[in-house]
Amino acid sequence: MGLKNTLRKLPPSAKIIALALSGFIIFNLDIIPCIFFFVLLFALSLLSNLSITKQLKAQRATLAYSMALYFVHIFENVFSLFKGNSFVLSDFLIPDEITIRIIVRLICAIQAAALFYHTTTNLEIRRGISDIEIAIRSIFSRKKSIKPQFSHSLSLMLTFIPEILLSWNELNKAWKARGGKNGLSKMKKLIPALISLSMNKAYKTALAVISRNPS
Repeated sequence: MGLKNTLRKLPPSAKIIALALSGFIIFNLDIIPCIFFFVLLFALSLLSNLSITKQLKAQRATLAYSMALYFVHIFENVFSLFKGNSFVLSDFLIPDEITIRIIVRLICAIQAAALFYHTTTNLEIRRGISDIEIAIRSIFSRKKSIKPQFSHSLSLMLTFIPEILLSWNELNKAWKARGGKNGLSKMKKLIPALISLSMNKAYKTALAVISRNPS
């Protein structure tokens, strides 16, 4: 709890800038340094009271994307056999260096985002983005009072991402509670429901923003 409280007390704008910088660093690291960076983020997440279960849930989309890349790798090797290349088992089982680098970087980036959202509330994200915009606009403006404009739309977009994931988890739990199974029928029924639920939440959020900022 100590580290989590410490990270929560940091200015939201500083955490947003740190997240952006970490993303830039991650996608310029090689495989081994990126793995070490991931281990560091994983340790910080544990010290911030982010359980392993929640960390694994955050990486579910990454796992699906990694499997897709792996199948593409296998398909490319199968296709190469028709061109007369010899069969090498290791080439089929072990992905190439580029694929591994992409997967490791993506896992590390998601880990950084999970830690950020765990220690930063939606309100803090909005305030942090507004502070950054005001600071940037004040550098190029002579006005004494500056109101953030772009940050409102951007902050709403960023904070709506977890809302979509939460809505999907709610629908998924309801589907499983009724005995539903994974498959194409699940996607056909849950995706329209997800869109409808997300649009409803977006509409309510828009009304709340308008009521607070009528101008």
